[in-house]
Amino acid sequence: MERFWRNSTVIVLLVLGLVLLIISGVRYWQRGRFHWVTIVTGIILVVFSGIGIHLTQSQHFGMSKIPVEKTQKIDPATSLMGYKIIATNNSHSTAEVYTYRRDGKTYQTTDSDKRPSVKKIVGKQGVLNTTMNTYQVTSPWQQILLVGMPTMIKGESYTKIEIPQDWYVINQNDLISDQKFVTEQSKQIPNKVASETTKAIQDAAKDDDSVLTDKGKQKDLQDKAISDVTNQVNDETKQALAKRLNQQTELK
Repeated sequence: MERFWRNSTVIVLLVLGLVLLIISGVRYWQRGRFHWVTIVTGIILVVFSGIGIHLTQSQHFGMSKIPVEKTQKIDPATSLMGYKIIATNNSHSTAEVYTYRRDGKTYQTTDSDKRPSVKKIVGKQGVLNTTMNTYQVTSPWQQILLVGMPTMIKGESYTKIEIPQDWYVINQNDLISDQKFVTEQSKQIPNKVASETTKAIQDAAKDDDSVLTDKGKQKDLQDKAISDVTNQVNDETKQALAKRLNQQTELK
């Protein structure tokens, strides 16, 4: 409201100054002499209102505020062992940034409040709602008042993110740590496979000693060991990862 009255006052002073100058011009045309008080007063009003317009450009003086809303479907920034993740820098001193993907490309949020709104919803699709305040010239009067100036200026941008219940929002550093954790767990598989294959061959040889020389039977036992060990390690890693994500998530 304060801004409204300030802008209105500047406009009134500008109009009044122009009216006084017009009156002075008409009087000069009719009588052949200037009315100096009117001229000086008009000039002063126009000059001061012009200064006011210049100083209030950062506040989009004389323009209409028109919010432009945009809704987009988004995908998680990454998927780790089937868990869908949105990454954030979780900054408390600078703007919070959320990383996501759309149409196969990675994007990051920008928000004038530095704190995008994030909430979980019922559904399977993530949604990004962006509201950008634009300041536009929408009337002939504004066109006259702001002649020679931009007719549209982009202003503040506010972001709302809606994600499904099974998505996680975690810090970027935690995501890097989780990725390393999964990689380290998978490194156990070759040694465990070798150990399990040796044990399986020894156990099978108790009933059929031909296993010790039959490469085909050994290969079958090795393939089974690979499948069993891989499934076991992946299951254990996934359970441990779920526990980590539940502790790391920004949305409790």
